Parts: sequence; structure tokens; C-alpha cells
Amino acid sequence: MKRLIVLVAMTILVSGCASFRGEPGPKLYDNATISIVSDNILLPQTIDKDFTQIVIMRLNEFTKSEIERQGNLEVAPECAPRTLKITQEITSIVVSSISEVHTGFLPFQIFRGSATATKGDDIAISTSTSVYDCESGKKLGAYDYTTNNPNPIDLLKYLAAVNVSFVYRYQHGSRF
Repeated sequence: MKRLIVLVAMTILVSGCASFRGEPGPKLYDNATISIVSDNILLPQTIDKDFTQIVIMRLNEFTKSEIERQGNLEVAPECAPRTLKITQEITSIVVSSISEVHTGFLPFQIFRGSATATKGDDIAISTSTSVYDCESGKKLGAYDYTTNNPNPIDLLKYLAAVNVSFVYRYQHGSRF
């Protein structure tokens, strides 16, 4: 009899802990509104303001696409009940030239070999993403992220994907 009671108690304890850990609670948010900010952006003198506006426009497009691709939030034009407000602040854009040299000889060889050099640009963008509850205005979380890539489209798509995955943490009220 004691074994049966202990077995039942352990089953209740284990099943209670398993449901607490694995399953998210009810959805608290159905919509998301997006805002891209670049007021305090650090830019090198080689980048003009038109480039910044293009980056903002494309990041906004890619973020909307990622919200629909990654989950079931709908993009809303403005704050409303059951809506997350996503603010992505672009904090810096850096463009660097990269030179890579490949040699075809060893340092101690008697005969000289050949060397080739390639040059390319690498773009690094830093963002700070904040998530707010639209009804209360309460800040739910913030996330800073920097990534780089020589292809600006790939860079912005990846940045949007990472930032949106951060946002989806808050749909069920959890912040893992």
C-alpha cells in the first residue's frame, strides 16, 4: 500500500513538473507593431544618409516578413490590445575593407612563389531591439546584437531573423 501511495505521489510530482517546464502558457499577444529608429546612429564619414534610409526601409521589410515566417503574430499598423511593440534601434553601421593575401611559397624556400590578393568590403550593423506591451507601455525586454557580412541584403535578413526570434519569446509571456 505504501508503495502505491509513493508511486502515485511521484507520478503527480513528475507530471506536474513536466507540464510546467515544456508547454508554453496561453498566447498573450496576437499582433506586433514595428518601429525602426536611427536617431543616434554612429556613421563613418564615407556613408551618406540615403544609405541609412535604405537600410531602415529594408530592415523594416525583412522584419515584417520574418514575423510572418517565424510564427503566428500578425503585423499591426499601430499599438492596440494584445499587441507587442518592437523597436529596433540601429546604433552603428561600419563598412570595412578587407584584404586577403594568399601565398604560394614557404618562407624558407629558395625560389620565390606567387601571391594573390583579394579585396572586399565587410558591413557590420549593430542594433538594440526593445519589446514593449502596447497596452501598459511596460518594457518586456531588450536585446543588443551586432552582425557583419559583405552582402548587405543577407546581413539585414539575418539581423531581422535574430531580432524577431527574440520578440517571439514574449508571445506567451515567457522570457527564456
